[in-house]
Amino acid sequence: MQQTIFRYEDNWTNNSRGSHTRQRVKELRMSNMFMSMSAIARLIGVSRQRVFQILQEEGLPTKHLIKSVNKDQYSCLVCGKISPNIFCSNECQKQYRQIPIVCTRCGKLFFRDVHQLLANYRDHSDTIFCSRNCQSKWIGEYYGFKSYPNHSGPGVKRKHNWEDIWKKHLETGYGAVKLSRQLGIPETSVAYILVRYPKQQDL
Repeated sequence: MQQTIFRYEDNWTNNSRGSHTRQRVKELRMSNMFMSMSAIARLIGVSRQRVFQILQEEGLPTKHLIKSVNKDQYSCLVCGKISPNIFCSNECQKQYRQIPIVCTRCGKLFFRDVHQLLANYRDHSDTIFCSRNCQSKWIGEYYGFKSYPNHSGPGVKRKHNWEDIWKKHLETGYGAVKLSRQLGIPETSVAYILVRYPKQQDL
């Protein structure tokens, strides 16, 4: 009889402790949604798995809320919009990195990314162009035949007569290979003349 009483008392004690633990878990979860299950388990003195089991049985959320850290607010350097970052968007960041440049030849205002500018124009002088067209025209104006008249023109004696070779090309329709054989001039020289002569006439 005594054994049965002791067992009954032990069961009553365990049940009361279990109900007390369950009540404490419910109170802590409902009073503080930011407290994790590990924190509740340490505070009550039970395992985290036991807290998870009680919360599931009671229909309470097992995941705790995360407190957002108060970050500093910045005014966007481009549009002035208030945001947690220096730039409010990737578009504003790209726009901020664009550097205004004036084309050396045509005077057109254009923009280049600062990283692109440093990578492509690191060893350049003060000449920067908006396009390859402006660059080629500027090179022709400053370093072409018109800039150095002593290097070209009727008074300059060349090794081969460009005009005669060009006329021969028009009359026969031969290319550099056949003309070089017919005139006895190296093929590379004839090919160079056929490419350069019409361009020189256009300048």
